[in-house]
Amino acid sequence: MKKLFFYTAINSDFYNRKINLFFLFFFGLLISSTKLIAQWSLNGNAATSTNFIGTTNAQNLRFRTNNTERMRLLDSGLSIGTTALPNVQSKLNLFQTVGNNWMNYMISTTTSYTVKNEGGRITFGYSYNGPSCFGCNSIPNILSLNQYGQVAIGLSPDDITPLPYKLVVKGGILSERLKVSIYNSDSWSDYVFSENYNLASLDYVEKYILENNHLPGIPSAQEVVKNGIDVAEMDAMLLAKIEELTLYLIELKKDNLKLMNDIEFLMADQKTE
Repeated sequence: MKKLFFYTAINSDFYNRKINLFFLFFFGLLISSTKLIAQWSLNGNAATSTNFIGTTNAQNLRFRTNNTERMRLLDSGLSIGTTALPNVQSKLNLFQTVGNNWMNYMISTTTSYTVKNEGGRITFGYSYNGPSCFGCNSIPNILSLNQYGQVAIGLSPDDITPLPYKLVVKGGILSERLKVSIYNSDSWSDYVFSENYNLASLDYVEKYILENNHLPGIPSAQEVVKNGIDVAEMDAMLLAKIEELTLYLIELKKDNLKLMNDIEFLMADQKTE
């Protein structure tokens, strides 16, 4: 590097010393800045146990793209999509002002499980991500929760809103055990054995079956197709029929015993003649 000289008619030596000090200070800052920049590489860094990325004061750490904040690390957790932070203790906050909130769990480059918020209703689904559309080929919802506390499996929230049920499942349920409770003892069939129970005659039952093609007190096939069945109610109905059969058998046994006694009496009477 060529040496620079500065001349002036008066006190040239004094001005040269001042200018040389200025350049020494300037190059010192340049070298220090270059050293600081070299400490963080965009191509990867060899970190130590004391290195970290973050803040050393009470301020949150913000991440931006296109000069718009996308994510913020808080003292309590992580916030994505919002700068108006609620006073919550959750570790993860997700927010989106336009369209449906989406969260994808990728299981491959083409498929993912999705979670989305549709007007206050949470839907869990499964998507096939085509080459030109991310999540455009969605199969029916796996699980949906609506704002009324109803849960749908295999259906959308709109399908279950008019229904008076908390859980609706499409496609069937397989379970090793199922326990169904009843409100009180009046909902069960012990009333059949009450002394005041009006047991229909077998002649009436026969006539009813011939006319309606099903037992009295039991819904027809058409009614079941239209309305379904309540498991607890149907079990109570079937038990009532079993108990009625038991009463019929008891009466039949009494009639048979009476008939046997009459036969024995007639046979004994004939022997004495």
